Amino acid sequence: MIPELFDGPARGAVSSVGVMVLWLSLFVIGYTFPPLQEAVGPYAVLPFVGFSACLLVFFYIMQPETRASEETTEAG
Repeated sequence: MIPELFDGPARGAVSSVGVMVLWLSLFVIGYTFPPLQEAVGPYAVLPFVGFSACLLVFFYIMQPETRASEETTEAG
């Protein structure tokens, strides 16, 4: 998705930010899940499911469609 949204010089920086956000997210999940599981038991996954559902709706609304774009070319 990054090549579709950003030009060549920005791709490296955007990829770095994306990887940093991924690792920070994994860190937050790793440290918040065990105490949350002790507090609410088997329903500990529900906040993460809710957050994922909100992100799904956000990206569905905000992400531009690029399949039919004239700027997109197939390699080959």
